[in-house]
Amino acid sequence: MLIPQAEKHKSDAIALYKQRLALLAETEVEARRLANLERRLRLHLHVLGQIPSSAEQKPPSQEADTFVFLASGLSSANRQTKEQTFSQACKWLVDNGPEAAGAYAALAYISPEDPDNALTSIYREQAKLRPQLFKLWRKQRSQEVEPGLINRAELQNRDHDLQGAALAFAAENKQVGVELFRSYYKGLTAAHSAKPPALEVMAKALWGGLLRGDVEAAPALRRAVELESDPSRLGELLRLGALIGDEKLLPVLASHQEQKPAQGTRLLALHGSRAAMEIIIDCLQQPATADYAAKAWQWLTGTPLAGKPRLHLVDDEEQGSSKTRPDHEAATAWWLEHKESVPQGQRWFRGKALDRQGLLSAATTQAGQAGRDILNLLALQTGEPLGVSPEAEQLSRQQIIKSLAQAGQNPQP
Repeated sequence: MLIPQAEKHKSDAIALYKQRLALLAETEVEARRLANLERRLRLHLHVLGQIPSSAEQKPPSQEADTFVFLASGLSSANRQTKEQTFSQACKWLVDNGPEAAGAYAALAYISPEDPDNALTSIYREQAKLRPQLFKLWRKQRSQEVEPGLINRAELQNRDHDLQGAALAFAAENKQVGVELFRSYYKGLTAAHSAKPPALEVMAKALWGGLLRGDVEAAPALRRAVELESDPSRLGELLRLGALIGDEKLLPVLASHQEQKPAQGTRLLALHGSRAAMEIIIDCLQQPATADYAAKAWQWLTGTPLAGKPRLHLVDDEEQGSSKTRPDHEAATAWWLEHKESVPQGQRWFRGKALDRQGLLSAATTQAGQAGRDILNLLALQTGEPLGVSPEAEQLSRQQIIKSLAQAGQNPQP
């Protein structure tokens, strides 16, 4: 069957794929905007999936057109087409040529059936692809991965990428207990602690422990921060401290904000404590950090901070051509009026105390990096993995969030 304007559908799908990647990388994105884009992308992929493969004139090579070529085939209603496309995607993944990135993206986005466990066979035969396959299974939210693969991956302790990818996958799997993760960080709090694992391994293990409420994880995290000698590498560990609202790490977060204002103010917002809020208000008074702090302010209060005219442009490289600056006097006044509305010891989020219901509501409206933060906070509130990836399509993501909200309204006896 020939489809009119097939090339137009293809070019539109390529453009939408690129736009989706850009939106997911942004800090703040409306979930509705991303959902509309994904709906249009799926429509183009569906139409292209009806075109016989012989109509494709030349094999794709760039990531975006490879993605569209494979994702449309995987979306086809024809079983043979889907199976042939899946085999082609696996072949390109193994070949590790110019088509590999697009093949990976298509397999992650569509999450096709793998009845013959072809990806597991690739895992066994292609050692270099093992970290990538764990990352792929994580994005697919696959529950079919053999538990033994995680154990074998952890034994290969010379390959930090593989260890980290296996632990990241395991952390999001409800079937994996805390013991796996604790074995990596329990030595950090011993009287004579051994050399800790590599940062990329340690951070994933700590997240798995924190997500399962392990009381040993937070002290181990603080010790890992103390042992990290390179401040530029602290970001991932400090993000974990911010997510759990660790009060003892707040001075380190404040210091990190001075070194890396954009990242640091974001982490202070995630921390959400009164002390963090007051540091952010102080940052609003500094020209170099004011705009970053204004974004953190909106995260904490739920409303944008009004601007006031600049007396003169300060540090154009930092502030761009904006003729206004955040009104820190208004922020201070708001804080004096509202700071007692959230009890001492509780954390702020969108102008209220951080709680599960507020996070569920925010998870339906936010995507991008903010959406990832919200899902991580919600998982910590829930006490287990949510079963949804921050990069999942909004349709499936919203369905899972809805089921979580319903489960909260009707708890099991």
